[in-house]
Amino acid sequence: AGVAGKWKSINGYSFGAAINRAVPEKYTSEMLTLGRDGSSDVMVVGFEWTNADWLWATTVSQSINQVTDDVGTYYDARGWELYSRYNFTPRHHSRVGFNWQKPDDDDYIGAHKIEEFYLSYDYSYNRLNKQDRVYLEFVYNQGRVADGTDSENALLLGLQFNLSN
Repeated sequence: AGVAGKWKSINGYSFGAAINRAVPEKYTSEMLTLGRDGSSDVMVVGFEWTNADWLWATTVSQSINQVTDDVGTYYDARGWELYSRYNFTPRHHSRVGFNWQKPDDDDYIGAHKIEEFYLSYDYSYNRLNKQDRVYLEFVYNQGRVADGTDSENALLLGLQFNLSN
């Protein structure tokens, strides 16, 4: 079950919040071994500002039994994301962002942490739908996997298209 809401002003500002809870019908021994010992709860608050050329957005989150590390262990976490997009033309966009999430769980024994900076260039090949795009993105990663090993940087070339239009 969940609830979400977003308030938008006439000058480009928006504020939103969401809460979600999922409760399994039963807990298996595998779930308990992986740390899934209760309902899965997520709370997110976000803020956005946009105009014809820019979009700036940020969210903060708190999750319980929702996040898993690279080996599948659940833990409670706190997170923050900052995102910006600039429209050079209706088809050409750049994006920059930061994504951070770390355990907020005394029982979690791993070292998993998300700390990513990303820079992207997008070309929207369907002028009516910005979801249809080709993009090149660089991710500078300062995070860690569960065993404490540093996460790796990535260079991505992607194609995204929306099947619903």
